[in-house]
Amino acid sequence: MNGLLPGFKKSVRPGKRARMSWEYHAGHLFTTFELVAVAKLGDVGRIAIEAGLTEFAKEYGEAAAKTAVDYRGTDFTLVA
Repeated sequence: MNGLLPGFKKSVRPGKRARMSWEYHAGHLFTTFELVAVAKLGDVGRIAIEAGLTEFAKEYGEAAAKTAVDYRGTDFTLVA
């Protein structure tokens, strides 16, 4: 693999489009929510994110929650 997280593979057609996996998008969405919540609300935002993650895991399973969390720290401004 290229050193990126699983699910970060993409299908690229130069000049056409790149298609990112569901895991990538779930991680991006979770990371964005977390960054905004913590930036705006500090510790309260952190607590809210963890509570939301717990509910997400109950609804969709621990594996799905782990997939989203595994993308913490990913720089989504770069497309590799």
